[in-house]
Amino acid sequence: MSESTPNPSPAAADQPRQDFEAAMHEVQSNLDVRRLMIVIVNVLLPACMMAAVTALGGRDLPPSLAWLPRHVLWITGLVLALSGSFVSATLMRCHFGLVINGTKMRKVRTGKLELERLNWLGVTTNFLELSAITTGSGLALALAVRGQPWIGLACLLAVPPLLMLGLRLQHARANQRCSQLHASWQHGPIDAALRETHARRSLEATASDIAVIVTVAAALFAGTFGATCSLGAIGDSATLGLDRSALIDIGGLALMLYTALSLLLTARMIVRLRIALAQHAARLAEVRHEHDEPWRFRVLERTYLLYLLVAMMTVASGAISAWMLGGERAAAITAAAIALLHLGWYPWRLAAARRADARRPAAPG
Repeated sequence: MSESTPNPSPAAADQPRQDFEAAMHEVQSNLDVRRLMIVIVNVLLPACMMAAVTALGGRDLPPSLAWLPRHVLWITGLVLALSGSFVSATLMRCHFGLVINGTKMRKVRTGKLELERLNWLGVTTNFLELSAITTGSGLALALAVRGQPWIGLACLLAVPPLLMLGLRLQHARANQRCSQLHASWQHGPIDAALRETHARRSLEATASDIAVIVTVAAALFAGTFGATCSLGAIGDSATLGLDRSALIDIGGLALMLYTALSLLLTARMIVRLRIALAQHAARLAEVRHEHDEPWRFRVLERTYLLYLLVAMMTVASGAISAWMLGGERAAAITAAAIALLHLGWYPWRLAAARRADARRPAAPG
């Protein structure tokens, strides 16, 4: 009696699809949380600044809040430092999940374990830089108001590199975890319907990221610009020991510099997301057997117009900062430099990414 080779069970044959689909849902969940963190940081900081400036004005406060103007600055700094720390930790955890599940999907499709390096121009990296600066700035403000300005300055300089190092270590941990788990990730063909769903959801998530990032960037600019314009309402005795004119000058400059830096990082995120849009659109067109030109740059494309909106706010905040430091001529030069940088950066990065993508071998279906 001859022995026959048993056919694989339906459950085993469907295992690659299950692995791919589970990883796809985990990626979506982590992207949703990351998007929420972007909203929290960009809304919380201008709201805290506006509240602090209003409290320092000292007008119409009930007796139960008469103490608030004397303590509002260090409270605000502490809130920003703690919230920035929590957001940074959440971002690192999201990145851990994105790395593992992204690697899992590639293993299912290609059959090979492909570990990637940390992308220092990626969305999570740029946003963690912003969150780290918020954390360091909050600590610096709280310590400066409590009479420890040099310790505060040291925190401002040390906290962002330390948090970025934490992201680098988290990325290495995720890759190490992938090396331990990849043997259980089953390689196999993924049907066209699931690949189309993945490409479509990736495209939708990227478009949502762009819309949210631009919206909260506008909220950040509006809040910090409003707080800067309201600094003149600070009362003479509100801060108890802090020089009023120095507080107004330093506070306005710090707010505008922070805004300019955060908007520069926002612009980098938008460019990175535009590249991701092209990659996802190309994959979707391939699955649907359609013709598309997702890498083509158009001046009136929606993402570029939103990018120019962020560029305009960056020019404004940079020019205000330069005017405070060096006068009107410095403001004009700074505005022109930032504008030219933004106009050229987007199409140049898109063209460079297109060439890199053309050299990359196509992944199997």
